[in-house]
Amino acid sequence: MQTIQQSISDSMRVLEKWTEAQNSNTTAVSTEEMHATMKELLANDLAARGFMAALSTSPIDLSGNFLKALRQAVQEHPAVSHDLIVKNIIMSATASIQHKNSGKTEQALASQAVSERNCRLAQLLSNEDLDATLKAASKAIDSFEMTRADTATAASAAGASNQTVATSATGQTDDYWHNFFRRWAYTRELLLEVRSRYSSSFSL
Repeated sequence: MQTIQQSISDSMRVLEKWTEAQNSNTTAVSTEEMHATMKELLANDLAARGFMAALSTSPIDLSGNFLKALRQAVQEHPAVSHDLIVKNIIMSATASIQHKNSGKTEQALASQAVSERNCRLAQLLSNEDLDATLKAASKAIDSFEMTRADTATAASAAGASNQTVATSATGQTDDYWHNFFRRWAYTRELLLEVRSRYSSSFSL
């Protein structure tokens, strides 16, 4: 069974090939070829995670035929794509802050670069659904780590969610994002700092 590390490595090799094509006057990769590959990757949960993680650190230029193909593929698989972009912003930004607080300057800068690239992706791919995903995550930060009574009231009003992917079309809830925050042991203070640092991306 393929692991997430293998999935990232596979996507990195594909992106390296396309990066070489971008920088070469002799090697060309068509928009259709890139689109077909991206569409296939985004159709599978593990492959999508690997591709979006690889894209977060790849030096490939987010323009031209590559960006055109990416937009088309994301439009065909918006739920998983938007969800991963927002999560990758949060995960890399929190890692950057944590590394900085631990005195690990090099790691902090590397994580910050990943977060900024994902913010750039969010800007380039911006549409109503992606913006809604960002706003849903932002809203969930406000209610994260409330009192038990307040949390129960909010959950009752919103309804329980067991979705794998959160999208505006399927109904995002604070509970979905709270589960994500808890999984990675984030604190409300840390998340508020992330949101403040990238306030333009979270459309506040």
